[in-house]
Amino acid sequence: MKVILSRKGFDSEFGGYPSPILPNGQMISLPIPDQNEELRYSDVMAGDSACYDLMT
Repeated sequence: MKVILSRKGFDSEFGGYPSPILPNGQMISLPIPDQNEELRYSDVMAGDSACYDLMT
């Protein structure tokens, strides 16, 4: 048996949010913010919702 350890969500340095789990059980992995990127979480879609809406 192999075990894979993977960090999901953000640590305290990157917002402190866990990856959201939608009501249908689907997990959404949020992108790690980049200080040099002008794209915002409100611009990134996860299904029919913006990542920002899922975080709030």
